[in-house]
Amino acid sequence: MVINMESDIPQFVDSSINKLLRLESNLRRLGYKFANPAGPIMLIPPGTSASLHKLCNEYEEIPALFFQWYDRLEYVDFRQCASQLLSPSQDATAGLGLNCSLVFEPLSQYSHRQKVLEVNGCQCKNSKGQEFIPIGCNASNCMPKGVWLPDLSIDPVLYDAGVGTVSMGTEILRAIQAGGFPFWKHQFSKRRFTSPISNTPRYLDILPQLMEGVL
Repeated sequence: MVINMESDIPQFVDSSINKLLRLESNLRRLGYKFANPAGPIMLIPPGTSASLHKLCNEYEEIPALFFQWYDRLEYVDFRQCASQLLSPSQDATAGLGLNCSLVFEPLSQYSHRQKVLEVNGCQCKNSKGQEFIPIGCNASNCMPKGVWLPDLSIDPVLYDAGVGTVSMGTEILRAIQAGGFPFWKHQFSKRRFTSPISNTPRYLDILPQLMEGVL
């Protein structure tokens, strides 16, 4: 998926928010427990994010999708409660949140996330004068996801897990098309696989319910 026109962005963001809200509702009906007690999505009125305003003051060139996403959303966090994720269970959603990709943590915390990355040996400044703004999760190769600013692109690169770059729009769309959990969509596409944790969610069984009203 390629977002190549700035006029596409508001429609994409609005559509994505509606689909994520429906996914949240479907997951709650299935008994999925979110790790964030405040819920997986926090909407904000456009123009009210102080952290986004701060970035705009520091860097005039901010990718259109990144800007409009964080102008509408304080955060998105579909991670699963640890007890439901890791404690052995026959529940249909047990383990579903493993390697969750629907994570865009608040911009207000990006300075703290940068310090943590730098302590662990990741540089958040490069030779081009750009600053890395982490979004709070990692790719499958443990590479932190985020954007380098300033950046003139419309749909910014979030990471490269070794098989090519993945843009922000692609990451969002892949997750939505997999009912929120592309890791399990990939796992169940294999002939055989072994779950890396004690739980294997009944992903294929619950997928129609996950996707109800989403696509």
